[in-house]
Amino acid sequence: MQPEFLPTPSKEQWVKIILGLESASNFSNCIGAVDGKHIRIICPCAGGSMYYNYKDYHSVVLMAVADSNYRFVYVNIGSYRKDCNSTIFKRSGLWESIVAGKHPLPEEKCLPGTETTNVPISSSMMKHLDFTNITSLTTLLGFKPFS
Repeated sequence: MQPEFLPTPSKEQWVKIILGLESASNFSNCIGAVDGKHIRIICPCAGGSMYYNYKDYHSVVLMAVADSNYRFVYVNIGSYRKDCNSTIFKRSGLWESIVAGKHPLPEEKCLPGTETTNVPISSSMMKHLDFTNITSLTTLLGFKPFS
């Protein structure tokens, strides 16, 4: 069902997603926002503690990548337990195809104000910023991000 209802974006579709996210959030070269959500379930027979998470209930994890219009462009359903978002994402088919160079992503570009395409974690994944110090963030970005 996945290829029919949520096909892998083409290179041209990724470019539209990148431009949408840059316009909406001022993040350059970003192909989506990644997050996971625990979906509460009844423990399967013989599931034991496999599906028991850190929130003290049984669940599976819905991991999704969304575009600037909050539409899913990729989903991974079924991870379990106390796996964090980055662990689940790095086990996903999307991550594996990106790392193997088989995913139709646009060519890498330098981040604004830099001369390198290198970003933390990998050339395809960057961790979110810590928004706890808004004063420093405003200085870094040159504008107030939450206005």
